[in-house]
Amino acid sequence: MTTHFLRSGPLAPLQALGVNGQPVWHTALQIRETLRLRNLPQLADILAIPQVNDQGDRLDWYAPVNGQPIAWAATSAEERQTVLSQLDAFHKAITVLAGKAAQSEKASLRLFAALLQKIAHFPDANHVYLVNGQAVITFWGFLKHNEKPRQDPFSSLRPERPVSVASATPTAVPALSLLDEPEPPAPTQATSPSMPRRSRLWLLPVGVAAAAALGAVVWLQTPAPQVAPAEVVTPSLPPITHWSLPEMAFALPLDKATAAPATPVPVAAASVASVAEEEKPIPDNALLLPANSVRAGSVTFLNGNWRVAVGIKTPRVGRQPIIRYQLNKGAGTARITHADGVTCRSQVQTGLMQSGNLVINSKYTARCSDNSRYKMPEISCKAAANEVAECTGDFGNNTVLPLTITRENK
Repeated sequence: MTTHFLRSGPLAPLQALGVNGQPVWHTALQIRETLRLRNLPQLADILAIPQVNDQGDRLDWYAPVNGQPIAWAATSAEERQTVLSQLDAFHKAITVLAGKAAQSEKASLRLFAALLQKIAHFPDANHVYLVNGQAVITFWGFLKHNEKPRQDPFSSLRPERPVSVASATPTAVPALSLLDEPEPPAPTQATSPSMPRRSRLWLLPVGVAAAAALGAVVWLQTPAPQVAPAEVVTPSLPPITHWSLPEMAFALPLDKATAAPATPVPVAAASVASVAEEEKPIPDNALLLPANSVRAGSVTFLNGNWRVAVGIKTPRVGRQPIIRYQLNKGAGTARITHADGVTCRSQVQTGLMQSGNLVINSKYTARCSDNSRYKMPEISCKAAANEVAECTGDFGNNTVLPLTITRENK
């Protein structure tokens, strides 16, 4: 799969949203990978993949799905309805997910919940794309300077509804006093000119005129009738094809390195809130960083064979490899298999840093079966909840991608 470049832009004109001084985009890859591992790939695919330049002042954004991107301004009315339907479902899902994480006793999950609440915000409609029928947001977690987060993050994408004439506020009728003289009633026929009330009273006999005058006083003292507001006519909108989400049968805390795939099932908006309360058990093949081993600086828990899979591929990474490690007492060999069948081999070393992070790297470039060389990525893992390892790979050129590491056999 080849991803497409969407847009690039400097950070200076924008304000980065964050929590406790930690910008959302600094954890963009972790957020996307967590959603993917929670069996929510459709949520992760809404979020474009950021890559920072060498100076750290500019971001490039890539589509997480294959296809030719279409800018929001170039989309049709039907395509815009599709995008809005997907984004509304996305917002509801992450709101439910953030609400569950916010109730956790673990500070890391509460931080994750706070970050999730900010990922739906973006500067304006120019940062939204449609890629192969999939809505994609760039510069998510950013706003324009001095702009506050909107209650509806997607308000800039919604069409302005025309104001119906019937919905206009009726003009208030002022109350009449005894000194006011009511306007003459409208003529029943255009050809019959109306005569002022005062002239008609003058022409009547005295008795009839007195009775008419008394009736006028009583009419003037009667409160003005209340004018009922006109019924608001809401313009009907064409039906929207709802974007279905996979069943969100995941559990919090979000501390699991892998998740068993589930068949996506269309879910109504109300059922999005059904989230499993119990934690899923840690799979037997997940890479764990035992606290005792980390404190002792021992990497014997790595003895055995491991499989490393790259979750995504970008133009900067090139071919998407699968890496297999055979490790014993902190050293071993790596075998890299590319999508085109080319294999590469290299010696690797492992070690634990003072921070407790596990590092796997190589001093050499791997030698490949087509006589080429492959620069080995530097892999870094940190312990998350339940000692499950969260790993990333540095492929150079400021390209850091999430990795999934599982044990093949001991």
